[in-house]
Amino acid sequence: MKSTTLLVMRHAKSDWNTGQTRDFDRTLSERGKRDAPRIGQWIANQGYSPDRVISSPARRVRETIFSVGKAWRQDQGSIVWEQDIYNASLDQLLGIIAGDLVAGKINLLIGHNPGVSELILYLSGDQVPANIGGNLMPTAAVAVLQQGNAVNPVEYGSWKIIDYMKPRLLADNN
Repeated sequence: MKSTTLLVMRHAKSDWNTGQTRDFDRTLSERGKRDAPRIGQWIANQGYSPDRVISSPARRVRETIFSVGKAWRQDQGSIVWEQDIYNASLDQLLGIIAGDLVAGKINLLIGHNPGVSELILYLSGDQVPANIGGNLMPTAAVAVLQQGNAVNPVEYGSWKIIDYMKPRLLADNN
């Protein structure tokens, strides 16, 4: 059986000055609109195009997934919208993974901090590579995890970080 891969991504940079009264409705900033397609292209170029996308329905996350998904022609109708990813605790995210993860496939969970950072730290057993440094999940960052030998996909330390990218690293390489 093919191993299971989980991409954990934070939405691209949002705009705090849109006049929206609800955090849920904030849109992407100009920087977010630039970063999202670059990260999407990196995901596609590395061969990590997801078979399944599990996403927060917040507007900035929807805009991010629609933008990054263009790089691999993501069928928008196949995205699983999980309301519980918005402001999710670690336990909520683990429950979503337990229920929505497709074994043997590439899965992408896209959401918000601090939840996505806590999820990565928990799943990797706090074994974050030193080269990530600083803020683990700045906006539009993606961590690629591969499931180890654990039977339970939500067991502490049951995944290994095999790749990582954030927009600043892409900008530094251009």
